[in-house]
Amino acid sequence: MTTPPPERLLGALRPPRRHPPAAAALVLAMVLAACGGSGDQADARPVPAATYVRGVCQALAQWETGVEAEFAEFGRALDFSERADVIRAGFIDLFEGLDRRLSTAIGRIDEVGTPDVAQGAELAEDLRDVLGESGAVFRETRSKSADLPRTGLEPAIQIEAMLTVVVDQNKRVLGSLDEVANRYGAGQLTQAKSAEPTCSTLDPDL
Repeated sequence: MTTPPPERLLGALRPPRRHPPAAAALVLAMVLAACGGSGDQADARPVPAATYVRGVCQALAQWETGVEAEFAEFGRALDFSERADVIRAGFIDLFEGLDRRLSTAIGRIDEVGTPDVAQGAELAEDLRDVLGESGAVFRETRSKSADLPRTGLEPAIQIEAMLTVVVDQNKRVLGSLDEVANRYGAGQLTQAKSAEPTCSTLDPDL
């Protein structure tokens, strides 16, 4: 007898930029090429710990809302169907959506900058890697979904297995800031997180 999915998941189933002069742009392009690219969090400007934490938690809160939206769409697509092809297509769309929304969250976190703490650039890059690992899991699970047979599935078993992936990765995504802050002993971030209202609304337990 399989364990039913978590209750919340069951409920979810129901200003102009100015361009630099040509010469400056050329110099910038040469510098970026020498550095191997731009836009990485580790190369961004340092910002106060509270600013960084607020930006990260806002991005994660948007991710959390996105997960609920993806499950709502998943539920509408399946409509409690037991047809293997419908379930297969639903999972493909679900994990594509989760990967896309996580990529958006990572981009928003990149825009925040790096925390002005010891090893802040390394910490920010590590946070990006942690989130990227969850994205890789979503892409891998999406591929596995595409490999599911179009007939002969055990719906309850498949749904439980796939939802477990989402529960586990959502927990890691929403706990990612704590994970890296603890890894680097960044007490300033932990303190800022406890004082930031947006962070307190995050619920890793779906």
